[in-house]
Amino acid sequence: MSGCTDCSKKGGCEVRKGEEREVLAELLPRLYPTGRWGEPDDAARLGGSLSESAIRRLARQGAEILQARTYVQIGGPDEPCDHVYALCVGRDPGLWELGSADAIRMADGDRIREKYLRAVISQMAPVATLQEVSFELDRDGEVGTLTEKPRTGVYDPILLARTQRFIDLLVGSGLTYFDFGMLTKPASRYAPGMDDHGYTAVWGQPAQVVNWLFYPQPPNTATALCLPWAA
Repeated sequence: MSGCTDCSKKGGCEVRKGEEREVLAELLPRLYPTGRWGEPDDAARLGGSLSESAIRRLARQGAEILQARTYVQIGGPDEPCDHVYALCVGRDPGLWELGSADAIRMADGDRIREKYLRAVISQMAPVATLQEVSFELDRDGEVGTLTEKPRTGVYDPILLARTQRFIDLLVGSGLTYFDFGMLTKPASRYAPGMDDHGYTAVWGQPAQVVNWLFYPQPPNTATALCLPWAA
């Protein structure tokens, strides 16, 4: 599947999304032959995506192509995807690599805001998507709060040029790219009969395709970390 900058197809994005729907219609039943969320076929997903070394190579290429610092986060057994973050708006080095409050100087009441593009690369199949993510650091006395806030896609126009180049890099690495909007739909929309009731029991809401292919949590789930600050 082609990327953005070399796309010359009549119909543009709608044609590409039609191709993405076809991929999802084939991929979801193959990875989940029982049709139930939480029951992937391990044999079907074995070796189905990029290795860790390939992920790190992609991040190095991304830093050069995007002219942005990049960071790699390898997923664990409960989150079958890997992330490559690209710092697009903010300080360098970024909050992503903040190990402790001592690593940064800021006065009581100060705040720092950064914006990233996050490539999400499935470990289940050679597929990927992009999300816009904000990192926010707020200091209140002797406590700092570092918050990561992903969005369901990429919305800020300032990220557009890098988004297109990032997509081309992912596709050039042998990955099928999905527009994030395609992944916020129920799996049954593309593969009738897919059952996500097990997901609803755990998370309290229906699953989206992103939860079948990438990670279990809802895609806009924010996380917060409290950091003690030296007086």
